[in-house]
Amino acid sequence: MDQLNKRRTDRVSKEIAASPSTIYQAILNPDALVSWLPPEGMRGEIEIYEPWESGKFQISLTYLDPEYSQAGKTEGNKDVSQGTFTKLIKDKQVVTEAAFESDDPTLRETMRMTWNLETVPSGTKVEIVAENVPSSIDEKAHIEGLSSSLANLAAYISRNQ
Repeated sequence: MDQLNKRRTDRVSKEIAASPSTIYQAILNPDALVSWLPPEGMRGEIEIYEPWESGKFQISLTYLDPEYSQAGKTEGNKDVSQGTFTKLIKDKQVVTEAAFESDDPTLRETMRMTWNLETVPSGTKVEIVAENVPSSIDEKAHIEGLSSSLANLAAYISRNQ
């Protein structure tokens, strides 16, 4: 099976009671991002964050539950990803390309994450499209993690408006 057939696209979306501008800023602000991006059961740390086109980033997510002490893609209980902001359309879209630091060669290949922001009557529909997702990443767990991040984003916005 060739590499293309081993990859997939995962999508999740959520309507959040906030303007696209508010959500766009929550994505580009590293202090905000690190507080809501980690899915339930994880904490985050940002080592590099340059939120402009061609800017770099490095983000670590750590599993908090000892049950997942060896679940990390990078090592032990940790996922570390490095990437680049490839496209920013103010209040509409953020596109990044990133790969995990990993001994697994499939996880070192680039995955594209697109955050689409669309105005809807209730606020903003936030859609995450993850392209070129490695088959070694469990689809159900990935979708649950992305959905958890969106729920965290909605809670963050609600607390900070």
